[in-house]
Amino acid sequence: MTLKHWLITGALAIASIPAGAELYRWVDANGTVHYSDTPREGAELITLKPTNVIPSRRPTPARTPVNVRSGEEGSEPSQEEVPVEYTAVTITSPTEDQTLWNLGGTLTVQIQVEPKLQNGHGVVLFYDGRPVNTDPVVSSSITIDNVFRGQHTVRASVKDLEGNTLFNGPGVSFMVQQSTGGGR
Repeated sequence: MTLKHWLITGALAIASIPAGAELYRWVDANGTVHYSDTPREGAELITLKPTNVIPSRRPTPARTPVNVRSGEEGSEPSQEEVPVEYTAVTITSPTEDQTLWNLGGTLTVQIQVEPKLQNGHGVVLFYDGRPVNTDPVVSSSITIDNVFRGQHTVRASVKDLEGNTLFNGPGVSFMVQQSTGGGR
């Protein structure tokens, strides 16, 4: 084992000892450092400093009184609906580094959200860093106008109606080409 592995092993051994427990350290005849919570002849008592503990909270998706799917104000989510954390917001079309020909200025972006969108949540699409839609929409496709030749990026986020971002998906870069005489 390398020194790095020994240090990691030692650190893990120390971290696994409950607060307030005694820790002993000794070096054997081969020069290997050992740690234990059991005293041993020739072992030195190590005094551990208190550890910093910062409690963490899992974020919970925001709920709003407006149902994005139905558009009804005051709609509350059904009791079967359990808040979930989104694991992916993927642009499925266009694909990374895809070259698109002669779009005529219009591009439809396909988006996949996992797990499916909850009531009160929607998708905002970003084209070259700017939002295409300012209000979250419940759709797996969003159309962008004025997409002309050059390299572009699209990225999608899941947001609630108050504009809080719940999940950001990765961006996709693509190229738009026009045939000679095919427009801008």
